[in-house]
Amino acid sequence: MIARRAPALLLALAAGCAPPPSPGVRAAAIVGGSDDAGDGAVVALIDRRTRCDDTDVRIVCSGTLIAPRVVLTAAHCLREQGASGTWEVYVGSPVGGDAQGSFFVVTDAAVDPEWNPDTHEHDLALLRLSDAPPTAPLPLATAPLPASLVGATVRVVGYGSTAAGAIPDGTRRQTTMTVSTLDANLFRADPSPGNSCGGDSGGPVLGDVGAGEQLLGVTASG
Repeated sequence: MIARRAPALLLALAAGCAPPPSPGVRAAAIVGGSDDAGDGAVVALIDRRTRCDDTDVRIVCSGTLIAPRVVLTAAHCLREQGASGTWEVYVGSPVGGDAQGSFFVVTDAAVDPEWNPDTHEHDLALLRLSDAPPTAPLPLATAPLPASLVGATVRVVGYGSTAAGAIPDGTRRQTTMTVSTLDANLFRADPSPGNSCGGDSGGPVLGDVGAGEQLLGVTASG
């Protein structure tokens, strides 16, 4: 089994995302953002396909490659199936339509044992992949986030549609938000100008706290 705790200094983000999708309902994603041709370490979490040539995929959430075979996402993304569920991740954009993209089977999953679904604290999960994708993991912030983060601009990345209720096209998108509050385990970001939504859950919140852009948190709720 992989480690039962996600990195202790990562904070779950209370942003503008919707509740996790119900079975058969496709998730929404960045609203008011733009297509993101970079950020190859940001992946789409999908229900595992029944056939390798199946192009009808359901995007569950987003995630971030933080080690060669480890993806960080949100714990609530696994709620429908539990940690023993069956998933894949897709590296590339759009999902299933990138000539350089690939599907990778999730072989193991672990939810932070301190996850509180009511407060969203520790809303973190780790996924182990069958193989290492050919992309570099994103660096993590390793020190407590400073109070100066409040008022700062952060970048949110995720997959899905550009409007609530629309069918997502699986394109990776990005937008910026402004951090409004920060405490020991959570920070909140408000639209500036874009917002996050259901399919962005588990995706990274990126910012610079003195060492270049790093992964500061995970989109958890809103």
